[in-house]
Amino acid sequence: AAAAADAPVTAARLGAVEGRLDDLVRRLEHLQHHLEHEMVSVDDHVRVTLDKLARQEEQSEGRIDALEQRVVSNVEESLAKRVATLEQATRDAVQKRVASVETRYMSRLGDVVAEKVEGSGRGWTLPFVVLVLVDVVAFVLARGWYVRFKKSHLL
Repeated sequence: AAAAADAPVTAARLGAVEGRLDDLVRRLEHLQHHLEHEMVSVDDHVRVTLDKLARQEEQSEGRIDALEQRVVSNVEESLAKRVATLEQATRDAVQKRVASVETRYMSRLGDVVAEKVEGSGRGWTLPFVVLVLVDVVAFVLARGWYVRFKKSHLL
């Protein structure tokens, strides 16, 4: 290798080096051309892959939106049913409580009214008898006065 570096430059040697350099340049150009094609191919492949991913993302977003709507709809339905059930249970409980209170107070009211009527049931007879007696006495006195008046004026 050291002897080759010290060897004199000859036309044959220079031609061999030029041939070798031409071959290397040609191979380099071929490799560069091949790499350009590969880069274009990779760029196309990346672009196509990105387009596919974008379409899949759009489809996924559409499916996610549809699923969200279904979930919201199911939750709303479930909540509406639960609210209706709770409303009915509350309504039933209130009606039951009102009926219980009404029954209790009506029975108490019935007892109080019966007690008052029972206590006052005998209370009206004495004043009635007194009024009848007063009416009878007044009638007898009025008739007596009328008879006397009639006799005194007719005779």
